[in-house]
Amino acid sequence: MPGHINRLLDDVAFKVGTLREARNRFADRLAPEFSLFDYLRNDEMGLSQCFASLLDPKGKHGQGRAFLDVFLENISSVATWAKNAKGGKVFMEKQTNEQRRIDIFLELENGIIGIENKPWAMDQGRQLTDYADYMEKVAGKKYWLLLFLSNREPSEGSIVSSYKAKLKENGQFIRRDYSEIVEWLNICAYQSKAMVVRTFIEELVKFIRMNINGEMDMSEQKEIQQTLLSSAKNIESAFNIIQ
Repeated sequence: MPGHINRLLDDVAFKVGTLREARNRFADRLAPEFSLFDYLRNDEMGLSQCFASLLDPKGKHGQGRAFLDVFLENISSVATWAKNAKGGKVFMEKQTNEQRRIDIFLELENGIIGIENKPWAMDQGRQLTDYADYMEKVAGKKYWLLLFLSNREPSEGSIVSSYKAKLKENGQFIRRDYSEIVEWLNICAYQSKAMVVRTFIEELVKFIRMNINGEMDMSEQKEIQQTLLSSAKNIESAFNIIQ
């Protein structure tokens, strides 16, 4: 078995290396390493600005409510009131008190949605608790929802489990990860009638996959997957490597 494992690793290394060499040879036509987001603000605030601009029905993307409606459809399983909700004003860095600001704040006709975007940094002490308290206060008799956008659960220091569970039960708190954001963006790209907007969204998807979700190049991933699944021996060797 050790011999087959070594042959498998050599095979994977050879195929991935060949693929990379081919990309280098055709770089002048394919530019596989080029990313629009290498030249734009791509920190947490930059990402929030991208999401907010796409959610804005009056945004420069020119697609009206298309992207917002897809987003509301996605969260309607928790916030049923958001489906087909009219209106739609989008604010960034909505101030809740002297220290706190919600990354993205949506005002709909029948409710409000706050989005806390946390691609890399940890949430701070009582951060989500303060946001929830603020939203309940300003919502009045309207519906409200706090959405935590992250690939991990919020910390106990940010919001205790019992309070989070209560909000979830009331349909006032949900977490979405960036793979779900990618799904939303892919639908937005498909629906976009403007090629320049579609290209921007596709570049945003590529950035999220590589820099937040930690996915490898899709072509390399496919080569490795095909090699591992090409025989029972390779599959067995792959499990031995994992162990």
